[in-house]
Amino acid sequence: ERRTGQVTAPGKPTPMRRDGDRLRFVGAATRRIARGIDLDEIVMGLCRATVPTFSDAILVYLRDPLPVGDERPTGPLVLRLRRSDRIPAERDTEGAGFAPLVQPEPSELDSVGEELCTVRPGSALAEVLRGVRPVFTDAPAARAALPELLGPDGESAVPDGQRAILAPLRGRRRVIGAALFLRGPERIPFEADDLLVAAQLATHSALGIDKAVLYGREAYIADELQRTMLPEHLPRC
Repeated sequence: ERRTGQVTAPGKPTPMRRDGDRLRFVGAATRRIARGIDLDEIVMGLCRATVPTFSDAILVYLRDPLPVGDERPTGPLVLRLRRSDRIPAERDTEGAGFAPLVQPEPSELDSVGEELCTVRPGSALAEVLRGVRPVFTDAPAARAALPELLGPDGESAVPDGQRAILAPLRGRRRVIGAALFLRGPERIPFEADDLLVAAQLATHSALGIDKAVLYGREAYIADELQRTMLPEHLPRC
């Protein structure tokens, strides 16, 4: 094989083929995320673009409350589980180069995740979020962060090995959440290049969420201003 000097087994996709699949998937996924107008549509776009093509399940946590524009958040960093998704009955074929061949049966992935998570300063989760880059959860720091994010029982439901990626969601100013991509044991693990895919998905989603929250605030202010300009009483004819 040209890049490694090794012969690839017949029927096995070459690294160049997989690279092409990744590029096509990232292009399709970012377009789908960009179609979202408001916060919920963007988060749903991330989930639908990811499952099942890239992962078997995804959990999206967002800061609660979300800062708007240049606002400086006060108080502890609290993450709320905004949306979770796993392989649906009808699979999306967009970017199907990564799609699993067999739809897995319901598993422990269904029970992963808690509604709220308070990030303690200096904790393992705080360090992972501060690092910004996606990491495999089999890394020591990320593994230590899982109980804080998912709860004491959630960590055991995360498959061993490189089957989970924790990706901080960083907006224009700060980290506004995190996404956890999961693959079940019946599917091939993530590869190192999949960290780059997760980074692209996280970046596009976080910037889109930032913009949607800001536009939502501006629309609310404009609506309230318009209300104050209305006359208290209708003119008499």
